[in-house]
Amino acid sequence: MHPALLIAASAGLGFALAFPTLAAWARRREAARFTREVIAGISHDLRTPLTQILMLSEMLLLHRERGDEERERWLGIIGREARALADRVDELVYFAHSRRAPLVVVPRPTPLA
Repeated sequence: MHPALLIAASAGLGFALAFPTLAAWARRREAARFTREVIAGISHDLRTPLTQILMLSEMLLLHRERGDEERERWLGIIGREARALADRVDELVYFAHSRRAPLVVVPRPTPLA
C-alpha cells in the first residue's frame, strides 16, 4: 500500500473513532449546562418563599402585626409560601429521579384539524 494512502486511511479511521467520542462529550457538556440552569432556577424558587416565611414569622414573633386581621393574613401567606416551598422540593426530587431514569419520548403524528 502506498504510504500516502496509508496515512490518509489512518487519519480517516482516527476521525471515525474520535467523532462518537466528541459527540458524547458534547452531549455530556450540554446535560451539565442544563442541570446547572435547572438547579439555579430551583434554588431561586426555594429562596423566594423561604424569605417570606422567615420575614413574616419573625414579625409575628416580635408582635409587629396591627391586629388579628393582619396576623391572619400573614399566617395565610406563611402557609401558602410553605406549600410553594414543598412543591419546589417535590420538583427537585422528581428532577433528580428523572436524571437517573431517562424519560423516553416517542413522537406520534397528531392531526391539527
